[in-house]
Amino acid sequence: MLRPVLLQQMAHQFAAYLATYEAASQAALRGGATVLQLQGQAALQAAQRGMTFSAARYGAVRSIFAFLGPALWIWFLGDLGWRAIATNYGRVIPTVFALAQIRLIHTECFHPA
Repeated sequence: MLRPVLLQQMAHQFAAYLATYEAASQAALRGGATVLQLQGQAALQAAQRGMTFSAARYGAVRSIFAFLGPALWIWFLGDLGWRAIATNYGRVIPTVFALAQIRLIHTECFHPA
């Protein structure tokens, strides 16, 4: 449930950086005053850096989810299997003591006082 929302948010962020990059690129191509051209170059570099980091973050999150999904399913099925075959000591130990008492009571050596 979280995965699509998170990946969509990162895709929107990447699209915003791409739009900024394209706008700065078109402004730099058209030319203009030197100050505007320097601002356009700075915006172009910032948008390019933002796109790079956004793409890297998107890839990292997809990789983490690709590993985490199957790992959690394996953990769940393993825990379910363990609970199915695990011994319930809350019932076993009292049963063992009850059987031991019954055996002691029914032996020939035991004589009540």
